[in-house]
Amino acid sequence: MGVKWLLGLILVLISSSCAVIRYEPVYKLALLAPFEGRYREVGYNALYAARLALKDTGQITLLPVDDGGSAEHAQARAKALERDRSVIGVIIVSPNAIDENTLDQFTSLPAIVIGEWGAQPTPHVFIASNPLIPNMVTIPLKTELLDAANYSEPVTGGAVLALSQFPELSPNPTQVTVLSSSLLPDEAFRQRYISSDIFAPEPNLWATLTFDMSDFFKRAINKAPTREAVHTYLMQETYRGINGAIHFIDGYWQEAPIYHYGYNDEGELIPLNDFVEEW
Repeated sequence: MGVKWLLGLILVLISSSCAVIRYEPVYKLALLAPFEGRYREVGYNALYAARLALKDTGQITLLPVDDGGSAEHAQARAKALERDRSVIGVIIVSPNAIDENTLDQFTSLPAIVIGEWGAQPTPHVFIASNPLIPNMVTIPLKTELLDAANYSEPVTGGAVLALSQFPELSPNPTQVTVLSSSLLPDEAFRQRYISSDIFAPEPNLWATLTFDMSDFFKRAINKAPTREAVHTYLMQETYRGINGAIHFIDGYWQEAPIYHYGYNDEGELIPLNDFVEEW
């Protein structure tokens, strides 16, 4: 009787131990971008670049958040992300989510803005672009796509001129100069990118920088997964990736390059004589 009772107890203990499941905490990196409407190509390009950077990272999950298609909706999304304590960082690739009211929502959540949209840094928002670009353009960085395409004279601008739709809408895209701190993907990156998912589009101008900033966040989160620690990491550390050395000072990428791009006769965005400025 004693032996049977002991065997039964052992079986119960074994069953109980097998039922114990230990879950590792999952930390979220949000991607605030347009996934619907005219600018959706921006969001989907960023999505696959960020996924590629976070591949095989079990404890960090990407949280894509549509910007809602307007500044008002983007502000509401930003406010919701700030309140969600499971979100450790956010990457912003959006013309709708760069105004002061939206970026001011991030009071503890560290964020990085990618693309030349006219955003300004805040205590928790970093701009992955050269601050001199706004003074070098001939049309405002916040110009809408259709308005930008209607310019007939030669123009110099930012991210809106680099959209894949632009050469189809513009009567003379070869008269356009695009300024950016992001490198165009080379063939090696392009192959990695399009091979990462059957739905991945052709990588655009900001794909390499989205990859780099996602990897920067990944390293910060792996070191210490709290908002405060990630924010400190982004302020203090230098990241070295596809786009070279990236170090933020006063919210801007210190010594960020300024690449000059233009369109060839086939409507392809290409470097203009390897022209690069640094500040």
